[in-house]
Amino acid sequence: MSHPMRDRWNQELALTDEVRIGPSRWRLVGLLLTSVGIVAIGVFLWTETGSQIVRGLCVGFFGLGGVAVAVRLARPVTFRVDRQGVRSARIDLAWDDIDRITEWKVASNRSVLLLLSAEGAERLASTNVRRAMVKADAKVVGRWSTGIAGPFSHHAELVEWLEECRLAYSSRPTAIPGSAHTKPV
Repeated sequence: MSHPMRDRWNQELALTDEVRIGPSRWRLVGLLLTSVGIVAIGVFLWTETGSQIVRGLCVGFFGLGGVAVAVRLARPVTFRVDRQGVRSARIDLAWDDIDRITEWKVASNRSVLLLLSAEGAERLASTNVRRAMVKADAKVVGRWSTGIAGPFSHHAELVEWLEECRLAYSSRPTAIPGSAHTKPV
């Protein structure tokens, strides 16, 4: 069965040696409109009698969330995939640094989860901030990992394609016993 996005990413990688992947603009617009709506409700409640906590949450929390989403719309966070690995402003990992690629779901929020080798975790944890981030991921996920926050269009297909790229370009077999994806030695 053909996967149109996977075919497109493979063609782009073959032609330009790099694929840039960014968040879904439609989902970000939906989040922004939701934030604006809840802030409007909070402002309306501000003039009415009601709980000050509810008003503060509506205006403060969702107002800040709306600003964060607006910034992501104006300057979308993208990551790059090439034959050497995965790169973004926050991470720079070779395929050999990654043991497996899967997804991380919390409620309806999905992220690309990169399960790291010990060497990859050490390389990523080159600064104090990143070191703390990688340690926290190890406690949450049960192993060294880092994530790339979405939401992405065609998310499941993207995760599968990234795992295929890892298997194709990594010089070592999968290190996770029982992984659904294995690479011949």
